[in-house]
Parts: sequence; structure tokens; C-alpha cells
Amino acid sequence: MKTLSIMQTHCTTQQRSSQANRVRRVVTHPNQLAGIVVLLISALLFSGCSTPDLKPFSDASKTLSTSVKTGGEMAIKPLAKTPLWVNNTLVQAGDPNHPYKDLQTQWATRVKAMDAVLVYSASLQAINEASAHRKENAKALVGSVQQLAAAVPGYGAAFNKAGDLIVQGLAVTVEVKAWHDMRRAVASADPAVQLVAKGLKQDLQSIARVFEAPLNDQITRFGAATRPVIRLEEALRQKRDVQRTAVEGDPADTARGNELTRLEGLYATAAADLNQMRAERAKIEEAVAQGKDFFANSVAAVDAWADAHSELMKAFEENRMPNFTLLAARAEELSELVNQFKKK
Repeated sequence: MKTLSIMQTHCTTQQRSSQANRVRRVVTHPNQLAGIVVLLISALLFSGCSTPDLKPFSDASKTLSTSVKTGGEMAIKPLAKTPLWVNNTLVQAGDPNHPYKDLQTQWATRVKAMDAVLVYSASLQAINEASAHRKENAKALVGSVQQLAAAVPGYGAAFNKAGDLIVQGLAVTVEVKAWHDMRRAVASADPAVQLVAKGLKQDLQSIARVFEAPLNDQITRFGAATRPVIRLEEALRQKRDVQRTAVEGDPADTARGNELTRLEGLYATAAADLNQMRAERAKIEEAVAQGKDFFANSVAAVDAWADAHSELMKAFEENRMPNFTLLAARAEELSELVNQFKKK
């Protein structure tokens, strides 16, 4: 009977009434009572009233949450070891005024938001899987939406006098009523989820700009600092090449040989300095490129997560199985990107 209870949460009252009438018409003798349960379950199954499997949604949400948290740490942490310019002053790693400090603080808030995504998805799956303790699961689900909204800067969540959850943000207020079944739970949560997902995307885009700004400034400064070194390296190389030709023409000339040795030393130093500057610039450019990829993929994954939740709501309305393919693909793409970070 537990299976029957779960499936009933996905059927409308009219559907259940119609199915019950059909069963009553079939039963004409007490001996047929044993077949009622089987008949009713079959009627429910073939009328499209099965409850969608939310494990794919929960699993993809877990991958999304873990990947965003891990990838963010990997993108941001290297900045702690990088000297960065702040108001025309080069701030060394470990300095209290280093930009990494603020970035680290801001990212901690994003980590809480991704934890809340995981908690919400797990709560949704819990109420879907268990017909028993439905009130307790529903209460936990409402609380998870509150946690989700509260974890995004600019958003708030509180309960009103009636005990209904109110989610506020960007001059938009979404009222989430008490939930008693999956259909109502998903339908009630969707406006809040869409609102929070919008905030998450804006938040990730904002921190991406905060992440890139000091690095792009560093790249610009490297460009300015490298130009005179490039000119020096080119000038010394030309003088060295001319001197090499002169020495080849008169190998016995000691003065020319000594001058070539001097020029070779100067050129080697200039070339080493230039190579080091180029390597440092390339390292920062790679960090910016990786960060752009990570944050762009994170935004796309959150977008897919919100779309998947809307798809789930529509699936309940239309009595069909939801399609979580895009969410799973985006979550895996983000996970693979983080794995590539780990290999470098």
C-alpha cells in the first residue's frame, strides 16, 4: 500500500475518483475483493499517475553543488600566492590588503548557497520517496527553500503569522504555502527556486568580475613592463650578432672576443628576464581563462538546474516523466572542467 500512497500524490482528485468508480463497477462479489488492490494499482500506473523519479535531479544537483564549490576554490586560491596591484601599489601575498581576502570572504557565501542547492534537492527527493512522515518531510522541504533563499545575497526568507514561507528579493515576493504532496510542493517551490536561481547566476557573474579584475590589471601592467625589456633584448641581440660576425672575421682579436663575451652575458640576462616575465604573464592569462570557463559553466549549470525544476513542475501537471537530460549534461560538463583543473 506504500507504493499506492506515493503514486496517489501525482494524481488529481478527479482522476482518483474516476478510477475508484471504475473499480466499484467491476467488484460484484466478495471474492473479487482480493483483486481490487492489483486492479487499482494497474489503473493508476496506466493512467499516467506514477511519481517521477527525482534521483537524477538530486544526483545532478549534488554534482553541480560539489563542482561549483571545488572549482571555485581551485580558481580563487592561487590568487593568495600572487602579488597584485592595488591602487598603483604592489601588494604582496599575505598582506591584509591583498584582494584575495575579500574574494575569499565573498566566495564563502557562495559555498553556502551551493550547499543549500544540495539540501533542497535532497529534501525534494526525500518527500518523493517516502509516503510515511510526509508532514515532517514537507516541513524539511519548506525549511530547505528558506535556507536556499537566505544563502543568496540580496534575498530573504521568513515565515509569516500563518506559517507560510515568504521569499523576497529584487522587489519580488514569492509566497510558499504549506505542502502536503509532491505536486503542490514542486509547484509552490518553483517561483522561489527560479528567483533564487536568477540571484545565483547574477552572483556568480559578479564574483567572476571581481575575480578577473585584479588579474586583468596585472596582465596590463605586465604588458607595460615587458615592452622596454623586449626593446633591450632586441638591441642586445643585434649587437651580439654583429660582434659574433666580427669575431668570426678575426678570431685572433682578443678585444673583440672580450666584447662578445660581455654582450653574450648582457643578452643572456635580458633574455632570461623577458622569458620570466612572459611566463608569469602566461600563468596569469591561463588563470583568467580557466576562471572564465569555470564561472560561465557554473552559470549555465545553475540555469539548467532552474529549467529542470520547471520541467519537473510541468511533468506533474501533464502526468508524464520529466526530462533531466540537460541538467545532467551541464553538471557533468562542469565536473569534467573541475577535473581538468585538478590535472594541471
